[in-house]
Amino acid sequence: MNKKILIVDDELAVLIGLAKALRELCGFLGEIRTVVSGREAVYETCNCFYDLCFLDIKLSDINGLDVMKDIHHVSPETNIVLMSASHIREDLKKLIEKGEAFYIDKPFNFSQIKYIIKAALDGRQETARRGGTASKSNRRFKRRSSARTIHFNVKDNGLIEIRGRLIDISYAGMGMETIFPLKRGQVLSLKGVANRRGTVVWSTASGNDLYRAGISFR
Repeated sequence: MNKKILIVDDELAVLIGLAKALRELCGFLGEIRTVVSGREAVYETCNCFYDLCFLDIKLSDINGLDVMKDIHHVSPETNIVLMSASHIREDLKKLIEKGEAFYIDKPFNFSQIKYIIKAALDGRQETARRGGTASKSNRRFKRRSSARTIHFNVKDNGLIEIRGRLIDISYAGMGMETIFPLKRGQVLSLKGVANRRGTVVWSTASGNDLYRAGISFR
């Protein structure tokens, strides 16, 4: 599957330069999308799954840490790379040490970026902090794998019961696969998952007429 990277920075030179470097210096062949605000970043991750997000800490509209929390909520599998040209606060250092995000300084060290891309896109549970490492999943809420069948109804189409396969689940949400083409924003009544309701935060075709979706519990 084609890998996707999102770059979030309010400086156009950073967006253009980093995107170009990812292609020419790091050899990234997937899709790159750039946005200039935190609101655009959250919107993008609600509508499309990104494997990796380079996120400036000091954005003009929303604090980068708040954006990171929102992205982790709607797309827990997206790896976050925080970027800063200034000294970072102690609370941010703790998040990085706990493995909740990668971190790179500005100006960029592209050897470090190459390492981060390989670690994040290859699925290794490592993070890089100024050349150091720490082991921890990048999910905000730890999910447990599952493969059981679940049943659900889509709001406004409640008479039809649809079957899906649960992929993983956490306190905050779950991943599932189904033949039904779910759309972002749809509300589901879930049966067999504590009879909860959930909202579709992302959905993508996974091949063989199947769709994968991320569900946030309400």
